[in-house]
Amino acid sequence: MKNTFKTLLILFAVASLTFTACKKETDIDQGTGKDHLNPPSWIQFIWTKANGLNGEDGYQFTSDDMITVMYDQNGNQTSNLSLKDAIKDKDYTISEQHTTTSYQFSIHYNDTNSTENYQFVLSGPQLIYTDNVQNTFTYTKRN
Repeated sequence: MKNTFKTLLILFAVASLTFTACKKETDIDQGTGKDHLNPPSWIQFIWTKANGLNGEDGYQFTSDDMITVMYDQNGNQTSNLSLKDAIKDKDYTISEQHTTTSYQFSIHYNDTNSTENYQFVLSGPQLIYTDNVQNTFTYTKRN
């Protein structure tokens, strides 16, 4: 009976370690443990404003990302930068707040103890963005 109990105990311990090891590998692959953006559906569009180069710049929101975009004077997209890609290898925490007309989020970088804040407000067909130094920019939904 003691041998059966010891065998079961050892099998249970090995199974627990195997399950834990697999879970940790899955967590790393999926980025579990790091927060991610979850923009509300009303902001999930491309929003741009005219820039000084006769083109447009702005943001594209998806269900899990904010992408900085630029367009030339002919309407061709010239660049994009995914926030999700830019922070994927960093140690960070994201906190969000949103209503039917506002979306705010902060990214706190744990290794440098610095924080980036973003604030967007929907006002009719326009999206208003206020940056960290209280500059206000107005973006329009791009067709």
